[in-house]
Amino acid sequence: MRKYHAMKRLAGLSALALIISSTSGCGWLWGEDGYFRDRGSDYLQATQTAPMQLPADVTGVKRLDPLLPIPRNVADSAQKEGEYTVPRPQPLAATSES
Repeated sequence: MRKYHAMKRLAGLSALALIISSTSGCGWLWGEDGYFRDRGSDYLQATQTAPMQLPADVTGVKRLDPLLPIPRNVADSAQKEGEYTVPRPQPLAATSES
């Protein structure tokens, strides 16, 4: 009889945990501070570090090139002044061939 009550209590607690986790949303999993946080724009807060240097006593080694070079002329949306208005497209030229 005691085992039955323990199983019933475990089933009830499992159901309660399932209900609470399903109604609380997925913020704890995918939210800003969640386990699977979107790291797609983390590069915007990245800081530049010094390039790698080999010790002076190392000889006969190929030069270290950066694996992912950073382009120099990248547009920065944070430096725009005012609001940008999109120009209207050019009208289509209709020509007829006879």
